[in-house]
Amino acid sequence: MKSFTYKTLEELPVKKFDVIISIEAFEHIPNPAETISRLVEFLDDDGFIFLTTALSNRSMSNLRYFPYWIYQQDRTHIGFFHERTFEWLAAKLNLDLFVAHYDLIVLHKSFNRIITTSDGKLVFCAQDEWDVKFRHKLF
Repeated sequence: MKSFTYKTLEELPVKKFDVIISIEAFEHIPNPAETISRLVEFLDDDGFIFLTTALSNRSMSNLRYFPYWIYQQDRTHIGFFHERTFEWLAAKLNLDLFVAHYDLIVLHKSFNRIITTSDGKLVFCAQDEWDVKFRHKLF
């Protein structure tokens, strides 16, 4: 698998990607919904967007702790997200959403692969492999 790193969307070549990864970037972006919408344009028909950003509803037990939340103390963080934000975005962009942890979000267009967790790891498999390989471990 060949990987690429780009600093702006304008640098992206006119091609489709199987996987787009963004690590701890969306809390720094002025218009994250527009950015995700643009990234979807570069996503293969069966592709995935992995992004990490601390979700407020999973990182804090109660919003009254927001002033003390370490994530908001970084002055370069200009946006904070609730899981419902990504539910709304996924619906708007016709994507499926999988939230694997308090900070790992997967948006995808895959209709023939299943995502779940097993032994603390993300598992991807084709639907026809699901029953054989993973269902018995999880249920």
